[in-house]
Amino acid sequence: MAALVARRAAPLEGPRLARGYLIAVAAFAALRVVLFIAQFAAGISWPPIAVFLLAGDAGVVLLGGFYGLAAVEAVRGGTGFTDAPDTRSALRLSVALGFALTTIGKTVSLDFMLDFFAQSHYSKGFLFVIMSVEVVGGVVILLPWRGAVIAATAALGVVMFGAIYTHLHNGEPFDYSRDAVVMLFRLAPIAVLYASRRRAALGAALCCAAAVAGSALVRIAPPATDELDAMVGSWQCSGKRADGGALDADLHIDKQLGGRWLVLRHDDHPPGTGHVLAEWRPAPTGWIASVQDDRGGLALLRSPGWQGTSLVWEGHDVDGGAEQRVSYQRLDPVRFEVRHDAREATGWRPVTTLTCIH
Repeated sequence: MAALVARRAAPLEGPRLARGYLIAVAAFAALRVVLFIAQFAAGISWPPIAVFLLAGDAGVVLLGGFYGLAAVEAVRGGTGFTDAPDTRSALRLSVALGFALTTIGKTVSLDFMLDFFAQSHYSKGFLFVIMSVEVVGGVVILLPWRGAVIAATAALGVVMFGAIYTHLHNGEPFDYSRDAVVMLFRLAPIAVLYASRRRAALGAALCCAAAVAGSALVRIAPPATDELDAMVGSWQCSGKRADGGALDADLHIDKQLGGRWLVLRHDDHPPGTGHVLAEWRPAPTGWIASVQDDRGGLALLRSPGWQGTSLVWEGHDVDGGAEQRVSYQRLDPVRFEVRHDAREATGWRPVTTLTCIH
């Protein structure tokens, strides 16, 4: 689609094309801001989040259009589009807006970000340093001074390379780095336009090296782990009930009482109404758990502990009833599957199945 945009726009004069590109970027920036405020600040459920994401995708199409037009200009000869002041302003505006919305999003979901940084063995203070660099860099890159723009581009590049390296170091899917990769593609032409291709390439290599080295320096050595540590954190879960209905829930797991107990809190998203509180404790003869739900039920479950990537609990409600089994299966460092079954005369019957993402 970006290539089609580039082909249709290529016949236009460079300055005119640059002005149109700036107007398009500014329009989509304004749309994203309005949708962001409506969705997160005002709490308005419409327009739906899909519209907000679509606006972001449109920004990616505009970025692809820039690369297409730059390629056409390189092949056919200069038209004045790439070096036009309006083009530079559009590129810097898209970067500034992207980092502004990202930082606000991190503030809104601060607990999740703190959990992620803790799981990555970074300190709480380091998160706030990163957020500060993103805010200051996003402001400075809008300034009209070449040196300030280059410095901001380098600083933001280090942060983005660091984000990609952190996801890879954590063993997470490369898709988790998508936003950072897109932002690097936004920063790259700014570096080339304000420096040169050779200096931009050298700067990118230095930024990448600085990100990897800096990550190693600030990473906190993980404490001695035990069998409870793998589950600690906040998880977003989705799956289905036995009747096929969709089920979404939040799951928060934390160590309590000197780290001897693991406390789990499960809360269904509306229209679901379920709430569950559980406590786990390793014991010399195996693990033991108590599980309470919002209907007043209480179950006692036991497990032999982790068997490879599996943790299986079995037990009964204290008031009797069918035998219960809850199975946890690690899928990768940031995902696990949890399945709840109840025993019937013909065998185990599935109750719910969820996949949880950290």
